[in-house]
Amino acid sequence: MIRPKKKTSFQRHFTMNQAALLTIANELNHDQMRVLMALLADLDYDNYIQVAQMDIADALKMQKTNVSRAIKNLIDFSIILKDPRSGGAKPTD
Repeated sequence: MIRPKKKTSFQRHFTMNQAALLTIANELNHDQMRVLMALLADLDYDNYIQVAQMDIADALKMQKTNVSRAIKNLIDFSIILKDPRSGGAKPTD
């Protein structure tokens, strides 16, 4: 008998530059870190993120202006890149 794999909340995964994690942990403020984690939760297999800022604000119970500011900072820090084709975001490779 073959048992099905147990499903966990870690079914979806992504690969990240481990050297950057400590820098990110030391440089980002609380809101920026929360928004980054929410963005990474919506990362697709082509490394694109297409989620509305309002959806992030609702999910994190944050004001949209704070989400917008955090995303701008993440772009300024080159942690995510703005996709010139659609305006969406993409984490740096």
